[in-house]
Amino acid sequence: MVKTIITASTSYPLTGVVTSVGGTTGATSFSTGETFTIIIPGAGPGGSDLTTSWDGKTDAGQLAASGTYYLSVNETDTYGHVADITKTITYMQDTTYIQLNIFNSAGELVRSITNYDFVFPPDFLSGPDGLGVQIDVPPVITTKQANASPVQIRFGARVSDFMLWDGKNNSGMSVSSGIYEMQIVVKTETTLVVVASKSVTVLENNDVFIGEIKSVPNPYTGSGAGIKFMWTANETGNMAISIYNISGELIRILNTKLENGSVGWDATTSGGNIASNGLYIAVLQGISGGGNIARMKVKVVINRRSSAQF
Repeated sequence: MVKTIITASTSYPLTGVVTSVGGTTGATSFSTGETFTIIIPGAGPGGSDLTTSWDGKTDAGQLAASGTYYLSVNETDTYGHVADITKTITYMQDTTYIQLNIFNSAGELVRSITNYDFVFPPDFLSGPDGLGVQIDVPPVITTKQANASPVQIRFGARVSDFMLWDGKNNSGMSVSSGIYEMQIVVKTETTLVVVASKSVTVLENNDVFIGEIKSVPNPYTGSGAGIKFMWTANETGNMAISIYNISGELIRILNTKLENGSVGWDATTSGGNIASNGLYIAVLQGISGGGNIARMKVKVVINRRSSAQF
């Protein structure tokens, strides 16, 4: 599945699909910059035509690769019967770009950055070996917080021939320490070149943004409102506290703002039951606004006193 173009209610059974590009009805191919129009006759309100289009982009907002695709239109009636019409279409991506892909040691793509504004000189892909593109990146990269200078990944001889990486993944979170593969992809109007990747070591060197943590009272004897977890923070963000019993079972999760500096636990489980006497481990995970993550843990003892007096 490359793109879900539309999901809509229909008024009448599916009878056909009409495609067009630039006013040409029945078109089955289009290129970047053109709009591939899809018309479902009589399926709209009151028997009107249902019209939508595809601009060649994926669900992630990236331009799809050149090639053959299947346009599938499915309709399910109130009885669960499915009608399907499939057409074969061709998309040609004729844009130019430089793309930086970063993979972790498991081969998973953690970050992709594309520059569609790069201007290729006439001899960009020329050279003794037929490829004038090289990837040049420091063997060791230290990632810090968001306000740190991004790393330059160079791919050519000109001053402007570089991509910038801020040490984050596609979700905006700082990547963890490890070995990563840097890959440069070059797309000219006629050529697609994947430059040989280069391995680099990333060291996560986050500034300390959470200070001392503690829980009070500890041990908790059952008096008062419960246990309070406290910490100091010099950034804004989110704090999640996961509480486990001695068997390693997660019994409660508390969420609050990192900058609040404290959160209370009433010594009950997520189901509302009173936590029994014993040792508990609270794992605190703070995520700063810059995407850095800090994890700490603190032991908590619950020892409710008996109400009997001797």
